[in-house]
Amino acid sequence: MKISSRGRYILRAMIELGLNYGKGPISLKYIAINQNISEKYLLQLMSVMRRIGLVRLVKGTGGGYMIIKEPNKISLAQILYPIEGNMALIDCINDPDFCIHSDNCLSRPVWVELSQLIRNYLESTTLEDIINKYK
Repeated sequence: MKISSRGRYILRAMIELGLNYGKGPISLKYIAINQNISEKYLLQLMSVMRRIGLVRLVKGTGGGYMIIKEPNKISLAQILYPIEGNMALIDCINDPDFCIHSDNCLSRPVWVELSQLIRNYLESTTLEDIINKYK
């Protein structure tokens, strides 16, 4: 499993919004400059976050993006899964029919368990947890 630039960038942008939680809207340009991400690319990613209800856009002077929930209510899974999709380590984890050896594969349980550990981490770790490590 390799996290795409989309996943890495949206996590950085969401951390930036989390750091500024409660301070009002943050402009896309501010996030783009602070995180060294193309504004155009960031706009695409933020539209996904808007669509799933994690951020809202405030239009007008002084507008920008804000996270809708408190950082301790947003898990990394909520941020990454809509961007990255299925994050299983190998294809047969979610689709045993993908491989004819799934039923008797000696290594498949390792990948299933490791994928579950990653899933558990992403689901149990919040934006606030990451922000607290940063501070």
